Amino acid sequence: LGKPGWMSSQRPRLEVSVGDIHKETELGDYDEGNSRGSGDGASKDCPWRFGDTLTFKLNLQDVLGPGLKLKLRAVSDITLGPLQLQMSRLQEVGEACVNLRRRALPGCQPRSSSDGAQVWGSPVLLVPLSHVKGGVLGDAQLLGDAAATVAVALSVDTDPDTILEAAEATTRTVSESLALTAGDLMRQVGAPIGWFNHEAPAEEASSPPAMEGLRTLTPGEAQEAAERARRRSGKVPSAEAPLLAPDLAPEGWISRKGPHGRYHWHHRSLGPAPWEENPSSFCEDTGQGPPAAPARSVSFGPILSGGLPQESWTSHKGPNGRIFWHNTLLGPPPWEQPGGDPK
Repeated sequence: LGKPGWMSSQRPRLEVSVGDIHKETELGDYDEGNSRGSGDGASKDCPWRFGDTLTFKLNLQDVLGPGLKLKLRAVSDITLGPLQLQMSRLQEVGEACVNLRRRALPGCQPRSSSDGAQVWGSPVLLVPLSHVKGGVLGDAQLLGDAAATVAVALSVDTDPDTILEAAEATTRTVSESLALTAGDLMRQVGAPIGWFNHEAPAEEASSPPAMEGLRTLTPGEAQEAAERARRRSGKVPSAEAPLLAPDLAPEGWISRKGPHGRYHWHHRSLGPAPWEENPSSFCEDTGQGPPAAPARSVSFGPILSGGLPQESWTSHKGPNGRIFWHNTLLGPPPWEQPGGDPK
């Protein structure tokens, strides 16, 4: 709008809308900056000034929506001597939207208000207004072309980072949420968990040999072990509390190394190990030779070789209940020789 004349002038009025809430400023005053003596760079380019502060109570849906809707209208005045007449007819100048989430909130910085409260304010935003049908510029201006520019500044009493995080969480897809959760979990874990890794990390190369058995199960072998545990679930008492891994709480854990280097672990609180209570059944489940029980309960462990057929193994139960194994391909067992009954 041009500079007001002596007899007639057009004065702007700005309407701001958020959702269903509409508010208007008072009529603007023409000020090229001389009367206020300010160094504001917007004074020369935007000589019409509005001294109003419009306050809105927003929610998250308003932030996710189109934002602030601005409509600029022109009101015509006619001055006849001491009388000033205001015409009732309004003319549209232009309109625009300010995206709160993308443009307004990211630029807000902490500031102190006059009453000492903490607020966050944006820099001055120059918003171009698009020409609309029936606008004051007439048909000579194409629809959508810039018809005017409004300088606005916004402030909020809530940390804009908090608002933006809430908006981001609302619009995040399920796959993005799962990926974010998985990423957070991996950052919390920090280092690989040896229990689930097939190969030991380099920094764990000096770990005790017994702990290396934790990394011998492939996914398929782990599934087979779970199936064997399911078949034995009715025979095994329930643990009173969750059992920690052997590398975290070794007390109570025993292990058996098979012919192929695989370790089988068992906790004493769950009763006898499978290779102690029913060795033949354990051999059938694992497809391996007879097991080696802990040193305190056996005298002769099996020959750890995958080349000896399973049907060639024979066993003998000693007087104290211990079981001794022997492969007949190696010759007669000791307990069949004179004076060779093991104790």
